[in-house]
Amino acid sequence: MDNWSALFDGQTRYFLDINDCEVKPDVLRFYGMEALSEPFRWDIEFTTFQANIPPEQVLMKYASFRMRSGKRVHGMVTRLEWLSTSKDQSHYLIIHLNKVDMEEYIYWKEVNINA
Repeated sequence: MDNWSALFDGQTRYFLDINDCEVKPDVLRFYGMEALSEPFRWDIEFTTFQANIPPEQVLMKYASFRMRSGKRVHGMVTRLEWLSTSKDQSHYLIIHLNKVDMEEYIYWKEVNINA
């Protein structure tokens, strides 16, 4: 428990880490759907000081969504939607899907396109 504060800095209770991405999101709100034997889906809204995020910078990248309670959700960013921009920050929405679900989707797409 000594390293608890080292894991979570600042005031926010939720953290979104996108692999190989320079975007530093500050999670605003989220909605998650999880069930036994079902793939999960999390809609996560965040703000960042970076405006005009190129889609290729975040789409199809692995991401971790973690909460102060200790829960972590690992998946892939499958959608980026710009919601608004003010003088000092931009507001975005991402869809964070289960990696296994994404692999099935990519396989289905390859089979149907190459058929």
